[in-house]
Amino acid sequence: MTHTIAMTEARPAMTEAEAPSHTMSSHAMPSHAMPAPTEPSRAVRRRKLTGVLAMASVLTLAGIVSAPAASAVEVTADMDKPYISETNKVGDTFWAGVSPAYWSYTYVDGGGEQQTESAMSTQPTCQWLRNNSTVVGTNCSTYKVQKADYGHKISLRVTAKAPSTSPVPGVTLKPVVATSVERKITLKGQIQARTVIITGVGAVGKTVKAKPIGFTTSPSRDAVTLKYQWIRDGLPIRGATKKTYTLTKADFKADVHVRVTASAPGYQKLDFWSGNISAPQVTMGTVKVQGAKDGGYADDWTVKAGTRLTAKTSGFKGAKSYTYSWMVWDSKTDSYKVLSKSKSYTPTAAVRDNPRYSSYLYLRVDARPKAGSGIKNSISLSSIHLTK
Repeated sequence: MTHTIAMTEARPAMTEAEAPSHTMSSHAMPSHAMPAPTEPSRAVRRRKLTGVLAMASVLTLAGIVSAPAASAVEVTADMDKPYISETNKVGDTFWAGVSPAYWSYTYVDGGGEQQTESAMSTQPTCQWLRNNSTVVGTNCSTYKVQKADYGHKISLRVTAKAPSTSPVPGVTLKPVVATSVERKITLKGQIQARTVIITGVGAVGKTVKAKPIGFTTSPSRDAVTLKYQWIRDGLPIRGATKKTYTLTKADFKADVHVRVTASAPGYQKLDFWSGNISAPQVTMGTVKVQGAKDGGYADDWTVKAGTRLTAKTSGFKGAKSYTYSWMVWDSKTDSYKVLSKSKSYTPTAAVRDNPRYSSYLYLRVDARPKAGSGIKNSISLSSIHLTK
């Protein structure tokens, strides 16, 4: 914001006695002998210009500067608009950036030379405005949006005061005012939530229920509307939009959770996702190979071919069922080959001596919480060295 004003020295009018006479004496120089007129000097022209300006009224601009006692003075006042951060929500804080004001003085000194002086504003005063009229705060740095600001526009008006003493005698400056852009408050606040949990048994055919906790608005406590959408492997399940959901065969071994959408008039919607459904979990236990000799290492055994082996489990807390896999490593297919899925198995010499197979027999035991629920199971793998 820039203001410019020109001010002139006021000179008194000449009296009749001071006025030059136009009557020539009898010894006056004849007209043909008068010297030719010369170009006036720069100082003379400036004085003449000042004398002409003195006849005009002295101008002021919005009360920023008053007329000086002497010299032709041009004053420029400059101050940037204050900046305020972007927000539109009750409870948020506006941050402000305020720049000082500067005054520049350009004048002609007594010797006819042009001079320039400058001055900077002192500590400004600030007013946060609602709808450019009601003052709601006076801090020059921040303003926290209040509940009463909802639906209205907020701006910052800054008044910069000039120094008490001026570099140019006779020049008095008055404050400069600048106002920021207006920002409308369109949201009453925000919706907050603590968590969403799912209760019930995570098994096919069972019904589970979403339980939202801590859904509320802030800073006010307004009513919140909740909507539900159950998700399977990242995709919405068609028709599953109630608080409860019955698990189907399609959910077996899938990641199933629920999305809760909270809304309220004057607030931005909030989407909150639960964790995946928790099926009953089996804690890890131990497997002993009955009929084999403990090799001295965890899950490592030794047995002679032709010996009947039986898997014996213990410590699998929460297990309701077990599956067994007796396997060898097949070098031709580069994978495990299942030889039996029974609880007991007798390895033969043919298995031991087959060049495609390793000299180890492997037992895998899957402990499941319940047949068909199969999300959280525990797996144990034992190695059995086959000897002659």
